[in-house]
Amino acid sequence: MANDGFDPNACNIRHLSCRERAALKEHFIARAHEERRQLARQWATRTSHALQLTWGRIGELYRAAVRRLIVRQNRLAALRQLAAMNDRELRDIGLSRLEIMAAARSDTAWPRGDRSPSTTQATQGKKHAKGLLDRPRLCS
Repeated sequence: MANDGFDPNACNIRHLSCRERAALKEHFIARAHEERRQLARQWATRTSHALQLTWGRIGELYRAAVRRLIVRQNRLAALRQLAAMNDRELRDIGLSRLEIMAAARSDTAWPRGDRSPSTTQATQGKKHAKGLLDRPRLCS
């Protein structure tokens, strides 16, 4: 049993003096304050990063909503413009009153006289219009 690694003198309790106890207490308190400061810095860093990501996402959602609103208002303006035309003007551009909603919803170029290559596509060697708004006008 003498060789089991147990040192009976290691269990002796040494009592600290008042000064040693106060110094040890101050040391523990200082370490606790430093750890608390480190944790607060880590928390602040993580929180600010999370807030930056959140505000970035909110900004993206806001910009997307504004873009959708602008597209909607442009379509409503096109609808009002087509609805304000008389039947002869609508017939000149190749629309009937029943086709106004479809023409306002189409994503092709407005005004209809725009015949840029981006609004037409080649099919069997001929160029065909994509939508109702690409038909040529009969009168200027």
